[in-house]
Amino acid sequence: DTTLAGILTTLGVYDGIQTPYATVIMLELWRRDSGDYEVTLSQHHQEDELVVFQMPGCNKTGCSLEQFHKLNQQYELTEKQYFAHCQDSWPDFVPGLSKNVIFMLLCLMSLIFVSLTTTLTVCVYRLRAASSLHGHGYVIEPLLGQDYGSNSIET
Repeated sequence: DTTLAGILTTLGVYDGIQTPYATVIMLELWRRDSGDYEVTLSQHHQEDELVVFQMPGCNKTGCSLEQFHKLNQQYELTEKQYFAHCQDSWPDFVPGLSKNVIFMLLCLMSLIFVSLTTTLTVCVYRLRAASSLHGHGYVIEPLLGQDYGSNSIET
């Protein structure tokens, strides 16, 4: 799973092998008897044995909370940075027009398109059904004011 590969890469333990489907990655915070906190990272997949990762700069059982913080400090964002990154994801198609308004207009145009397509499909279906009842090609007479009862085409 590519999401898990990204997490493992960020934590410095990814071995380049694709994790199987339904793999569980566990990032746990433990309080030791000494009162210190320790962060452990492990992986489990169905019947396989539990794999405990050793993160860079940490011992085999895990990282102290301070070590874990230092290891991941480069990835932290302030609230201002977070919102700045989130707003960069949508291009500004129409300056001064809210992205919500643009989204609603796109939805409305899609609904109008679906309604027109459905209406045209129903009209064509009815014309074909009417023409098969009268035994000749597409019925143009109703559109020209001719009578349905007439079996002949006037020229």
